[in-house]
Amino acid sequence: MQKRVVFFLLLFVTEVLSDELVRIQTVSKDRSSFVVALGKGDGIQVGQSSLFSTRKISLMASAVEVNRYYSLWNISEKEGVVPFKRNQFVNFSKQINSIFIEVPRLHKLQADVFHKEKYYWMGKWNYSFSLSESVSGASSSDQVLRTGSHFEIGYVRDWTTKLDWGVGFRYDREVSSRQNPGLEIPNAKIFVTGDIYYHFSHLGESKINPYLGLGLGIGYSNTSISSTVSKGFAMILPALKVGLQTEVAESKFLLFEGVIESVSATETFGDGTEQKTSTLNAKAAAGLKF
Repeated sequence: MQKRVVFFLLLFVTEVLSDELVRIQTVSKDRSSFVVALGKGDGIQVGQSSLFSTRKISLMASAVEVNRYYSLWNISEKEGVVPFKRNQFVNFSKQINSIFIEVPRLHKLQADVFHKEKYYWMGKWNYSFSLSESVSGASSSDQVLRTGSHFEIGYVRDWTTKLDWGVGFRYDREVSSRQNPGLEIPNAKIFVTGDIYYHFSHLGESKINPYLGLGLGIGYSNTSISSTVSKGFAMILPALKVGLQTEVAESKFLLFEGVIESVSATETFGDGTEQKTSTLNAKAAAGLKF
């Protein structure tokens, strides 16, 4: 009885340990063979048949060339083609008799297991208007309206299927209108920005998915009042974003965002006078990620 228990335990452990994630190193031009980073040191032998699976498909392949670190595999189906791509992660199993249960089992795994990191460029245009603004040395009864356009360009990379991070540059061009006295004060800012995005699931069967974002920035501010110029340090902390992303072509997305952000600036005039400005902005944005 004990021998049977030991035998079944060894069989179970062997089967568990035989499954691992491997990266497809390259695929042949005729898509009949592929290379993975498993070699003699991993117990791979010429002529060995094994199972390679994703969440959608499983196929059997035989090892035709093996060195210490890599192995070349031909698919067993004569008229079949390799469905994998270079750098894609697939599940490797020596238990070829599990082909009928492999795909259902993998469907239970998180999508992130087979996730391949991607990077994108992103550009956005924002229309901005102030919800509130305070300026040191100015009366709190002054009525101020700040409007402008913000232009962003950045680099975005996904951590997982849900989380992205991005860095970029932003240029703001705004005009602050004051009623007492009647003034229009132009302002320009340049920021280095950083963002984190969380993506929700797609809406039904569509290619649209909502997302949330959190951003910050640090940069330079310049304000002109008649012939007087002040300049100094500016900061975005934080920027809260709610958006929709829809795929319009392969790896190309349209973006629509609503943003609430807090922007502060500390500027110094030529005579050394310091002025601090704090603004709460609401923005509507449209952009492209590609």
